[in-house]
Amino acid sequence: MRDLSAWLGHLPKDLRSQGFPDHIMPAAEFCRVELGLYFLATHFPGEPVGVLQPVLSGYVQDAADTGPVIRRVRHRMGDVARRGYWRKLLNQYMRIPDAVRAFDRTDDPGRRVSDTTVFAARPSSVCAGRDDTYAAALADPLAYRAARQYSPAEAGKRYTFPVAGATEYVRFPDRLPAAAPLPLLSPVAGRIREPWTVAFQKDLGPVAEWIDDQLAGRPEITNRNWRKRLDDLWFSLVDPSSGGLRDQPAEFTIDGVEHIVGLMNSGKTTLTDLITIDGARNHGKRVMQVVGSVGDVYAKVSFLRALGIDAVPLIGRSSRGEHAARYWRTMVEESAVLVPDEYNPADPAAAYANMSCLLEPYRQTMRPDWAPLRPEDFPCRGQLREAGAEPARACDCPLLPVCPAQKALREVATAQVWVTTPQCLVASKAEPASAEMRWFEQAQHDMDLLIIDEADAVQRVLDTRFVQTEQLVATEKGWSHRMARYTNDALAGMGMAPAVDPEVQQWHEFLQIHQQAVFTLNRLALAPSGRQLRDLLGDATFTAHSLFRQVARMLHGLPRHGEGDKAAEDAAEDFYQKQLQDFAEQPSEAGGHGLQAAVAQLTRLRRDDDAVRSALDQWIDASATADATASGSLGRHRELLRLKDL
Repeated sequence: MRDLSAWLGHLPKDLRSQGFPDHIMPAAEFCRVELGLYFLATHFPGEPVGVLQPVLSGYVQDAADTGPVIRRVRHRMGDVARRGYWRKLLNQYMRIPDAVRAFDRTDDPGRRVSDTTVFAARPSSVCAGRDDTYAAALADPLAYRAARQYSPAEAGKRYTFPVAGATEYVRFPDRLPAAAPLPLLSPVAGRIREPWTVAFQKDLGPVAEWIDDQLAGRPEITNRNWRKRLDDLWFSLVDPSSGGLRDQPAEFTIDGVEHIVGLMNSGKTTLTDLITIDGARNHGKRVMQVVGSVGDVYAKVSFLRALGIDAVPLIGRSSRGEHAARYWRTMVEESAVLVPDEYNPADPAAAYANMSCLLEPYRQTMRPDWAPLRPEDFPCRGQLREAGAEPARACDCPLLPVCPAQKALREVATAQVWVTTPQCLVASKAEPASAEMRWFEQAQHDMDLLIIDEADAVQRVLDTRFVQTEQLVATEKGWSHRMARYTNDALAGMGMAPAVDPEVQQWHEFLQIHQQAVFTLNRLALAPSGRQLRDLLGDATFTAHSLFRQVARMLHGLPRHGEGDKAAEDAAEDFYQKQLQDFAEQPSEAGGHGLQAAVAQLTRLRRDDDAVRSALDQWIDASATADATASGSLGRHRELLRLKDL
């Protein structure tokens, strides 16, 4: 994980020492806003602030090679770059004294900042050299956060560690096995990709024949006939000049992202396995393979290690025990013999499916519900604390260098091949490591080639994890119902102790308001009169901004679709920015807007629908223009406006 705050250095502290008004906006957020403005002024001079989000998202590209700069700005600005928050902070930014601000808007300062507002640089007498900080933030790569390192627990002492809300105790023996510390994975400053040309007959042919020779005395391995499989493989390469396919080329080059497409059983996995073995055995390359399941991980590791390739499995911690148990069930049910012998040697992957914790004999906790530790509860790194010590420093388990459950992680730093699943690749932390990274990041520092088998299945996993969509209300799985259940269970599980925390009180209040809004919206939508609301929303996507912009247009007598009178359009946009934008962006925090009285009625726990309707009518009558009233459109839309704001 990247360090997103180090670039600020002492700048926030220096600003506060010179009287920065923290009550208007935090100094760190002020610096992030100015970083965004500095980026626009440097690379997109004269462009409005609304350009920032399309540029950072990659939808708008500059002719210059600004990709690395854009990535640095996106990471270092963080949430400040979100469109609504960006505009909100820019309005707060304009309340900062002129002497402090390094940028000023070029249009009417009396209006709220919009996407069309342009900012220009201006001199500042406070921390005058901060432009150097912003320039460095655009130029310097982001460093990784250092992973915290812990000393091993000491022999003969008693330690505690948490398990499922309880405290476990363990006492180590007076003598512990002497072992060298685990080698750490480390980031590299930079790498240069070198194209790799693979020839079918010169490179892959000898590898296939070597595999067949190695398997000649291993009848228990069914993954065979590699020379024949290579000869049967029909490979076509896209000709860059004509765009057509060139059949059976003598060689191909891997340089960047390469996509191999083929029908089932057409030889894709055969080809990638031959490339892996050739690279690891003959070219000193380190390869990472991503396969569809943990069962496939163990099978791949078993096969590669049977050939003498140093391969290790990488499996997510949360479900490691379940997958190991499934592996052993499969071994017992499908193995030809239960006890290995010289004709049926042990599966090489078995050594990596041991989920035993060496601390079990030293646990001192005696409870009726005692059970062996689950892999996700193993206190491997930073979980042990010396009992009774003040302060109780965190320690690693001293048995890690000999622990069977840590075998893969002890060997990962030097292994030729890593084999993992897409879930582990993007979700699990790389360890033991000197920097905080997920395996996907760590692979970029250690691996020469990343091979993703069944890329469509992997893409589905990535979409599920990264696409930020979720159903608000759905049976059992909706966000609304889940949050209510999680909140109630968490409070009940801790005897309601968190109820005194102001933040918990605020969360609970907002959750109740949300639950009531969901119930009321469904009551309105499912009632016979709810057809108007369903017709209004339709099947199209919408946001709070789009809905409230429709409200502003209705109040100004503008048509629902198409353009109206320019003066009325401008007035409607001004009304939205001054009256509704803050409320649309932060409805639970915004105040001082015309809908405040109606919101107070809407969020009452015992809501009076007549009082809500009356408050909304008063706001509509006070906000509607004479044109809207005279045209009769206000009367036709009044109920729709009520429904929309409900």
